Amino acid sequence: MKKIGVITDASACLNFIDFKHDSVKVIDFAVVINQVSHKISELDSEEYYRKMKEFRELMTIESKAKFIKNVDRIEELAWKLHPKYERQVIKRKKKFNIK
Repeated sequence: MKKIGVITDASACLNFIDFKHDSVKVIDFAVVINQVSHKISELDSEEYYRKMKEFRELMTIESKAKFIKNVDRIEELAWKLHPKYERQVIKRKKKFNIK
């Protein structure tokens, strides 16, 4: 009988505590977010999605005054998430005529 092995990467979000077999090999890799390299196994997907949700909620603010009050947090979240979010902040600031 042939042995079968499984190779996957750490982004598969599988619970590898259940896979204490020699037949499962997890390959870690690096991702670069805003010029900072991270091992994918070190990133917390729940935290990322929480930040994404908070960003989206803050970006729906219709009041210019409230947006300005939250702009530091919005920019911080955008920087931590992805450059596409930074572009969204730039557009939103233009809408409110904020430099």
